[in-house]
Formats: sequence, C-alpha cells, structure tokens
Amino acid sequence: MRMWRVFREFDRTGEERIRAVYEKIDRWSRLALQALSNHELLQHLQDVMNEGVAFAPASMCANASAGVWLDMPDKLLEKVVRGRGRALTAGLMAGSGGVVSADHGFRLYDLARVTQQEEAARAYLLSEPVDPQGWKDLPPASPFRAAFREFLREFGHRAVYEVDVMTPRWSEDPTYLLDQILALMTMARYPIQGMRRGAAGRQQRPS
Repeated sequence: MRMWRVFREFDRTGEERIRAVYEKIDRWSRLALQALSNHELLQHLQDVMNEGVAFAPASMCANASAGVWLDMPDKLLEKVVRGRGRALTAGLMAGSGGVVSADHGFRLYDLARVTQQEEAARAYLLSEPVDPQGWKDLPPASPFRAAFREFLREFGHRAVYEVDVMTPRWSEDPTYLLDQILALMTMARYPIQGMRRGAAGRQQRPS
C-alpha cells in the first residue's frame, strides 16, 4: 500500500516535475560550453550531475508506475485467454500514441517527407560523405533545417545505444538519423499515415 500511495502521488505531480527538468535541460542545451573556463565547465558538470542524482528517484518511480498499470491488464487478460494476456495488451495499445520511442520514429517519416519536397535538403542527404552537421548550413528558410532542429531539441538526448554514456547523443552526431531519413525518403509509400489515421479513429470511438 505504501508503494501504491507513492505511485498515486507521482501520477499527480510527476508531469510537472518532468516538465521542470526538461526546461532546465533546454536552457543548458543553449550554453556555449566552448566559451566556459575550466572552472566554469567543471561547475556546470557538477550542476548536471547533482540534478541527475536529485531526479533519479522520480525517474525510477515513473518507470515503475508505468509498469504497474501495464501489469494489471496483462494479468486480467491472461485469466481470460491463457498464454496471450501480454500479447493482447500490446495489441490494444498499438498505435494509441504517447510512446516516446514510437513518436520519434513517426517524426522521422515526417522529416523524410519534408526532404522529398526540398531540393537543397535532398542534395545534402545524397552527398557523399554526408556531413553530420551540414544541415545547419542549409538556407535559413529551409523547412528541413527547421524541422530537424526541432526534432533534435526534443529527441537529441537519445542515441541508439543510449545506455552507454560513451555513445554520442543524436544532438552530437545525428549520422544515424540522417541515414534513416535518407532510407525512408526513397520509399514509395509512407505507412505512417495509415497508422496515424488508425490511432485517430480509435481515439474517436465512443466508449
């Protein structure tokens, strides 16, 4: 019961706490680190570490809280259809939105579509070898440049092997993203549109 109360309290306050951390990270991301002295850089790293340590319990609570709500339908459906409870839960949630790992995948499709419609962006992605930071040199009015900057603002802290702290974040080296956008750009169809329509339809159905 004590843990249940902790989860309920986090459900009430967690969103605001996470938003506050994101706002602080957004301010940090605009710091010109190369302009800092050694002392200032060390102090900044200490501030980042202190913030991470302070937020760690809330982060773990968020993960555990999500697991609790998933576990209940798993067990309920398992009683009804033995051996398929987890699969049915996953099927019910598929395409429902709000999953960060899926959201950035959807956005890559959007970026590929933007690239197809912009000659300068296409030329950049098709250049060999592609400069991972070359997107910043696209014209100021470039739709791809604006969309990719926004993508990195939201998801640049992630990486393919992100548990390994030695792996560069996407904001540091977006090569993987650019490769994915190029691959998606060459596809004849964008299945993401159908997936989004399906999710929207499910949300509009009367309960």
